[in-house]
Amino acid sequence: MASSYHTGKKLKQNFFTACKSVLGNSRGADDIVRLNLIESHCLRLLTYGVNADCLKSSDYIDLNTCWSSVFRRIFHFHKHEPVHVFTCGLGRLDFIHLCHKMRLTFIRKGLNSANQSVKFFTRLFILGHDFMKLCDVIDVDAMHFYKLSFGTVNRLIYNHFRDSCLE
Repeated sequence: MASSYHTGKKLKQNFFTACKSVLGNSRGADDIVRLNLIESHCLRLLTYGVNADCLKSSDYIDLNTCWSSVFRRIFHFHKHEPVHVFTCGLGRLDFIHLCHKMRLTFIRKGLNSANQSVKFFTRLFILGHDFMKLCDVIDVDAMHFYKLSFGTVNRLIYNHFRDSCLE
């Protein structure tokens, strides 16, 4: 339990340090450019290892708060103003949906792998409870997931995020 706390704390520390560096060196740049820089250079620090799925739901919420704080800082939102509708309007995802997208992309690539062992273990994984739960969350038919294109999976995730913003 303590190691999870310290890992999460260090993860957030590294993320915010990287963000501060990028934002400090990009003063005067367009806000969208600054966001793109954060997405390409800093976001990976938050998402590293999410496919291992060793985080609790409270950890995802905590990391989602970190990701939302980037939008607040770049686009000058107040601390307690919600940014999820704004994020959606920019065509971006919140951290939780980003993790869903990464996980499903990882699984999709495993199913399409030329390596028979990878393909076998991916097929085994999609029979499990965790995969079924993930499919239920974004309203994907788990039994026909392997037939869906990457574009369709991405569209379903973006639609789920958009629908959750409208609620």
